[in-house]
Amino acid sequence: MYYKYYIIVIKDYISDLTMAILKNNEEDFILECVGILANLTISDLDYELLLKEYDLIPWIHNKLKPGK
Repeated sequence: MYYKYYIIVIKDYISDLTMAILKNNEEDFILECVGILANLTISDLDYELLLKEYDLIPWIHNKLKPGK
């Protein structure tokens, strides 16, 4: 029962976590938000849609550049 509640609560905050990744400058906080999103095991969470909707591909590409 608690597991279903957990999924409903987390789903409500996925957009907040994603926006925090894009808007925050604290690298440790951003890393924690990315880790939370990466470890979610919600079967109906569409990561492709999340990447496109929040335009995360350029952000990821930029973060993977050496010296950034």
